[in-house]
Amino acid sequence: MREGWRDLKIRDVADVVTGSTPASSDGNNWGSGVPFLTPSDMTDAVYSPTAARRLSPQAETRMSRRIVTSPGTAVVCIGATIGKVARITAPTLTNQQINTIVARPEVLDSLYCYYAMQPLRQHLQSIASGSATPLLNKTRFAEVEIAIPPIAVQRRIAGVLGALDDLIDTNKRLMRSLKDAVTAEYWRLMLGETTPVRLFDA
Repeated sequence: MREGWRDLKIRDVADVVTGSTPASSDGNNWGSGVPFLTPSDMTDAVYSPTAARRLSPQAETRMSRRIVTSPGTAVVCIGATIGKVARITAPTLTNQQINTIVARPEVLDSLYCYYAMQPLRQHLQSIASGSATPLLNKTRFAEVEIAIPPIAVQRRIAGVLGALDDLIDTNKRLMRSLKDAVTAEYWRLMLGETTPVRLFDA
């Protein structure tokens, strides 16, 4: 291992928050507030996940102890998708299938943590218990080790990778906007409208 790097357990450098699910049958739990993140909202590694549902103010109050209020790394810990990760940057509630790592900033940079967890997916799957439905409980998850360099090095690594992800996100948004504009132009032509759709600003 390179000089200054250490293998440290998650529990030694971060707090772990396990999510919970408000009753889906109670419509009063859902609204336009704090996002409710589930594994289905996550791809293999999501830099800025979009939750399909959000909490109501009442649910936010009831679930306040489970809401992640600091930047964190959400990790799926049950089922076939164990090890999927997402970057959380705003107050978020996850379901109980997800453990979120909230870094202690003096020893672990939260963005570095997000990138450090991504190569560990296969390892997390290998240490999960159960055959029908693999499960990695909070205690066992907190024992997992992360390769951690000095904090200044963590921030440099995270800065480079974060800048690349920011660029990818920007390009994805641009492509979505362009696709929407092209689709609108297609339907304009099909319907015989004469006013052109502006694809790009002058």
